Amino acid sequence: MLTSQTLQPTTAMPFDPTKPAANSPTSSAEMRDQLNALKALIDAQGAGLLFGRAAADWTSSVATFSDVPGLAFAVAAGESWQAEIVLHAISGTTGQGLKFRVTGPGAASVMIAITGTGSSSSTSTESEVQTAFSVASPAKTFVTGSTLTGVVRLHVAVTAATAAGTIQLQASNSSGSGTVTLKAGSDLVARRSGV
Repeated sequence: MLTSQTLQPTTAMPFDPTKPAANSPTSSAEMRDQLNALKALIDAQGAGLLFGRAAADWTSSVATFSDVPGLAFAVAAGESWQAEIVLHAISGTTGQGLKFRVTGPGAASVMIAITGTGSSSSTSTESEVQTAFSVASPAKTFVTGSTLTGVVRLHVAVTAATAAGTIQLQASNSSGSGTVTLKAGSDLVARRSGV
């Protein structure tokens, strides 16, 4: 005869790859605990990884900085993050290039390393390092040459954000004439590197 029983809530167990033991009878409770513990490990990994993507072309014909939609991520106070941003850029028809900066909340330290196509040809490169958010006058211009197609890569390292906020890529047209473009599909991958 079957009898009913009340299941008692169980305390979450840490994942143990040795359970169930090889060739042992399988207990549904043990398997459920192991699967729940494994799911918790997987969920915790994903919480510190964020992705962004430009869904449409970003264009500019002015020398004023503006946000590049889709290339941003949120941070909480005290968190540290590392991000990689890869951009497909096209200069203006008469050689206008692009300048870049990143905005965000205060932090113990900020390092923004920018490397990309430089001037006149797809084989020249420029590099710039910024050690603060919202640099008023970035030193380097990237992708300068008549309708030059180039690649720009930014590495952003934020240590111990002092407040919650958004880390946002901004770009501008270097000369304020003609039109420069960042193509749809340019992307961002960010990972939390500390709390």
